[in-house]
Amino acid sequence: MPLVRIWGPLEKMLTKKLNKGYDPEARPASLLLYYASSRSPWEFLQPLVAAKAADIQARFERSGFDSMWLFDATTGGILFCFSQSLAPVINDPG
Repeated sequence: MPLVRIWGPLEKMLTKKLNKGYDPEARPASLLLYYASSRSPWEFLQPLVAAKAADIQARFERSGFDSMWLFDATTGGILFCFSQSLAPVINDPG
C-alpha cells in the first residue's frame, strides 16, 4: 500500500481539526482521532508520525486543544498523544 494512501487521510484530518475554531470556554479541550472498524496501519504510520512530530507539535500548539490522541479501538491502544504540557508520546508498533 502506498504511504500517501495511509498518511494522506490522517494528515488531512489533523489539519482540518487543528485549524478549526472551537468554543474557547470549553476547557480543557481534547481531540480524539481513532480507528474503529479496521486495524490501523500504525506499523507504517508510526515512522512518518515520528519524523513529522515537530511539525505536528507546532500545528497542535497553535490549536485550541490541550491534548490530542490517536486511538486504535480494534486493539484498545493509544497510538500517539500530543499535549500542551508534555512531550509527544508516539508508541512503537508491536
